[in-house]
Amino acid sequence: MTLSKCPRSSPIHATLPSYPPSESLPTSMTEFQALSTLLQSVVDEVKHLTTTSVWLSTSLERLITRFDDLHETVHEIELTMRERTRTLLYLEAQQKLLPMRLHNCQAAMSERLKGPNGWLQAPAPLTREDLLLMTSDECNAAAAALGISVIEGNALVRRQNIAEYLGVILD
Repeated sequence: MTLSKCPRSSPIHATLPSYPPSESLPTSMTEFQALSTLLQSVVDEVKHLTTTSVWLSTSLERLITRFDDLHETVHEIELTMRERTRTLLYLEAQQKLLPMRLHNCQAAMSERLKGPNGWLQAPAPLTREDLLLMTSDECNAAAAALGISVIEGNALVRRQNIAEYLGVILD
């Protein structure tokens, strides 16, 4: 912006001496030095504004980077919390089965077995002896009744799967 285009209310015009339109240049050395000093202060202010602008731009870039890092950290924390929640739910479910497993691991061959909700009912094995004599189809029915997934394999593998869930020790 040239001085002639500056609004008369601007700070630049407030410090400039007034000249009639016919006199466009300062007439004395003092006026010239005042104008030179004013122009130098404008140049200094522009340099300061440029430096400030660069600093603000750099600061904004750092803040964006920190925000991205923070966002990534929050995402990692969320994933960790979900994983820990799943682990806690699994451990809680396993802990609920401990009384059943404690009873069943000590049960004699013909002693009644417990399930997660009390004494076992058919089609689940009622005793260790029943479990040892189960066929593959009977194991599938027992696994479904107990709410456990059926493992592919022969009757021996399926009986072992049910025994592990119930806490029964197969000799």
